[in-house]
Amino acid sequence: MAVGSAPGPERVTTTSSFADLIRYAVALFSAGAAGIHFAVAQSHFEEYWLFGAFFVALAWFQALWAILVVASAHRALYLIGALANGATVALWTVTRTTGIPIGPNAGEPEAAEFIDVLPTAFEVLVVVGCLVLLGRGVAGRPVGGRRVFTGTVALGLIVVALTSGAVAAWTPHHEEEPGAQQEEPAGEHQ
Repeated sequence: MAVGSAPGPERVTTTSSFADLIRYAVALFSAGAAGIHFAVAQSHFEEYWLFGAFFVALAWFQALWAILVVASAHRALYLIGALANGATVALWTVTRTTGIPIGPNAGEPEAAEFIDVLPTAFEVLVVVGCLVLLGRGVAGRPVGGRRVFTGTVALGLIVVALTSGAVAAWTPHHEEEPGAQQEEPAGEHQ
C-alpha cells in the first residue's frame, strides 16, 4: 500500500449457521422477558417483598443470560437457559392453577393476563430454542449472514413491540386493605 493512500472498503462475506439464528432469537426472547419482569417488579414488592426480590433476580438472570448466550455458543448456557426458563414456566403454571404456596394470598390462583402470558411465552420459546441448540445437526447448517442479520433485527423489533405494548397497557393491581369498602359504580346506588 502506498504511503498516503487510504485503504479501500473491504468486502466481508459472512456465513452464519442456523444455530446462530436460534441463539440470537433465544437471547431476544430472554431479554424481552427480563424487560417485563423488571417493569413489574415494583408491583410485586408492594404485594410481598419476596415476590419483588424474585422478579428482580429473575430479570437480572434473564438479561445477563441473553448477553452471555450471544457472546458464547457454549452448551452449558443452553442447558442453564432451558432449565431456568422451564422452572419459571412451571412456577407460572402453578400460580395460575393452584396458586402460589407462600405469601399473602397463598393458595389463591392468579388470573392470566397479557403482561404475564407474554414473558411466559418468551420463556417457552427460550426452552424450545435451547433444546434445539442442544440437539445435534443444527450447528453446521449454513445460513447467509445477511439473512441472520435481517431475521434477528425483525425478530428484535417484534419482541420490543410486544414487550413495550404489554408494559404500556399494564395496570398494576393494588390489593385492597381488609375491611376497605369498594366504591359503587355511578348509577347503581339505590
